[in-house]
Amino acid sequence: IFSSSQELFSLIDSDLDYLKLCSELENDVRNRFYTLQYYPCLIFNGNEDITRNCIKDSFEYKDNVITLIKKRWETLDNVKGYHLYHPLGMEEFLKTGLTIDMSDSIFKPVSLENRELLIKMIRKHHNQMIYEIKKSFLHIPKGLSMVCYDSGIVLISYKINNSNEARLVIKERSIYKSMLNFFEYICGNEIQTQ
Repeated sequence: IFSSSQELFSLIDSDLDYLKLCSELENDVRNRFYTLQYYPCLIFNGNEDITRNCIKDSFEYKDNVITLIKKRWETLDNVKGYHLYHPLGMEEFLKTGLTIDMSDSIFKPVSLENRELLIKMIRKHHNQMIYEIKKSFLHIPKGLSMVCYDSGIVLISYKINNSNEARLVIKERSIYKSMLNFFEYICGNEIQTQ
């Protein structure tokens, strides 16, 4: 029985591996994907100068990360993304210049002058829709990030106190279908669009 079973989930160990995996999973998206996290999803801003300035100069793979992120922009330009976040996460980003997926080992805070510019850019992206989720509708823990790709994969990340991050890639079909139904239900309802 064990030998014929499939893997329920796999773990991602490093921040760089996580960025690479996101790029691979986005490349396999057919039409759409969904994200749910406390902070707004900023990856699809499309501005190389701002992105380059947010990556620490001391990070030895800085150019590799820039190349990887640019590849993600090209991919994301061709698929529909639905991004759900908590309004307090937006406020916190505007105050600190950081989000939960900006790992301390790679990123530094977005400069004060670029924070509002980034938000304007993501709101205007033609293929990426962002939605503010009221706390009364759905509680989103601060360290949680979930992504559901229409290729049959769910990526879950949970960070506690900016460390001890657990990242899981789930391929199990019934979990994926449940998550997809959940996102389709929420995005199908009237949500205050930002």
